[in-house]
Amino acid sequence: MADAYNAPELREWYCATECPLGKECREIEDMPSERALIRLQNSAKELTQVLDKLGYVMQDGRIDDGEEHIVQEVKAVLLEMKRRITENLAALEKAERSGKF
Repeated sequence: MADAYNAPELREWYCATECPLGKECREIEDMPSERALIRLQNSAKELTQVLDKLGYVMQDGRIDDGEEHIVQEVKAVLLEMKRRITENLAALEKAERSGKF
């Protein structure tokens, strides 16, 4: 269906809503490719900050009691970045098939 309708976001929708293994995936919002790019660009600074936090937690090889909230914060930010990357991959796939953005 995703290929037939040039709607790669349908794959994510299926995984997020129908597939028992993919229930933890989040649906991709259908948006203009320019908006997807801006959302990803806005994440660039946040990525550096979250990597610093992740490095801080990982430096001693264990998660201490005081670091658990940092792990949850890092996980949430990385999941959002994954979503934004997936949005851009979907926009690129649509553009490849249609020849335009």
